[in-house]
Formats: sequence, structure tokens, C-alpha cells
Amino acid sequence: MIKQADTLSQEELVALTPGQVLHYIDVEIALDKIIPVEPPTVDPPTPVEMPEALDVGYQFGGLIFRNKEDADLVSQMKLCKESYDYTISYDNRYLEVLEDRTVTQVVHNTKIEVQAAAAELVVFKE
Repeated sequence: MIKQADTLSQEELVALTPGQVLHYIDVEIALDKIIPVEPPTVDPPTPVEMPEALDVGYQFGGLIFRNKEDADLVSQMKLCKESYDYTISYDNRYLEVLEDRTVTQVVHNTKIEVQAAAAELVVFKE
């Protein structure tokens, strides 16, 4: 007769290797007459083919500008952000001057392109 896991002592159970644990699981499955089945194969979804992103903007301080001159002009201003010290409290906020003056170029797809692919994007995400 095949030895089952519930007949093992506590010390024997603790000493089992991962392979032996799998063996005892297989024994229990066989004794319960459970027929193993392979997991279903699911093809991964095909990524949505978006057109090349060509809508250019210029980002500074969390804002995106259509032209670089506006972004550069705002980057020269003394802007602040709301901040807090989490070691003290999240409730006591103060203004902190933005030190980083970098304007970065960002490129996105247009709203029309995203809306045209909306159905495919939702299916791919799910």
C-alpha cells in the first residue's frame, strides 16, 4: 500500500523536500480518483498597433505646452509646488520652490488616433 502524508510524523513532514511534497500531492490526487487535466492554453493578446506618435509638446512643472517658447518662458518664472514632510504630518503643507528648470519634449498620439483604437485597447488591457 502507498504511504499517505497523513501517516507521517510531524518530524517527517518537516523534513520533506519540495519533490517529495509534490509526490504526496500526486498520491492524494490518485487515491481520490481525480483525473488531472492540463491547464487551458490561451494565446496572448496581440498588442494594438498604434501609429507613430507625432503630436509634440513641451513639458515643464507638470504642464505641457504646445510651443517651446511658452515652456521656456514659464520655466524662467519662480514656480512653487505644494509639499509636506511625511515624518511630521501629511496635513501641514508648505510651498517649495521648483529647482529643476528643465523643459522636456514629449510626444503622444492624437486624441483621434487613441479613440479610433479604443475598442482594441480595452480588449488588450482586459
